[in-house]
Amino acid sequence: MKSVFILFLAASFLTACAANVQLTQSVDATPTTIVTTLPALEPTTTITPTMTDTRVPTSSPTTTKTPTPDLPQEVVRFLTEDDFTIVGSIFGDGEVAVILTHMGEAGSDSRNSWIPFARYGASKGDFTFLAIDFRSYGASVGERSFTNQKLDILGTIKFLQERGYERFVCMGASMGGNACIEAALMYPDLIGLVVIASNPRIDRDFSGLLMPKLFVLEEGDPYGLKEIMEMVYEKMPGPKEYHTFPEDVHGTRMFKTDSGDAFRTVLIDYLDSLSQ
Repeated sequence: MKSVFILFLAASFLTACAANVQLTQSVDATPTTIVTTLPALEPTTTITPTMTDTRVPTSSPTTTKTPTPDLPQEVVRFLTEDDFTIVGSIFGDGEVAVILTHMGEAGSDSRNSWIPFARYGASKGDFTFLAIDFRSYGASVGERSFTNQKLDILGTIKFLQERGYERFVCMGASMGGNACIEAALMYPDLIGLVVIASNPRIDRDFSGLLMPKLFVLEEGDPYGLKEIMEMVYEKMPGPKEYHTFPEDVHGTRMFKTDSGDAFRTVLIDYLDSLSQ
């Protein structure tokens, strides 16, 4: 009787082992595959010369950094109408000339703050970029005067006209954006105007600024420019567009943030729309 019981236990043990092996083989033979589908990034809105009034909050910054092409620059010098020497860097040889004007914030107070963008934009082949140092900044000489910075831009336009250019865009950040607006009021034939994180004078008649306009601001700009930017934007005639980004830096410093590539794309898309 004892022998029969032992044989019964042995048989039960072997049956359990066989079942376990079969289960293990079954799991190994049909592994589970987990597929994760990432949501597609929404494309940046393309601005066209027929735009009227569009606001585009950008809430999904990218952390991918696009390398800047190493294009050569031509350093130029020219005089303003009040005889101050302005120094600038030219990139590219496209038909449309884009004048880039810098901020006054330390570390970004020269044309160098625009050079990586100018190199990248020039690599597209459709534009010429001229980043300038305002009088008394960078390599330019003269007495510091915010009021007369518009003369530096007008002198830049004259210099480019002497080189054969006929179509101009003014793109400026902070005080550079203010100067671009003031220059546009004196030279309304600009084909484009870009104002980035600026605090321009509101007591101006903007009705003659009919070129497509782009406004850009960081939501957490440390100088609290949201109210003044929106006031000026509302007062501007169309066509116009306003982009905001979820950053807490000022002006062209956004190129170095997670939103840097998206910021650059907005600027390039705007410029491309002007040539359509």
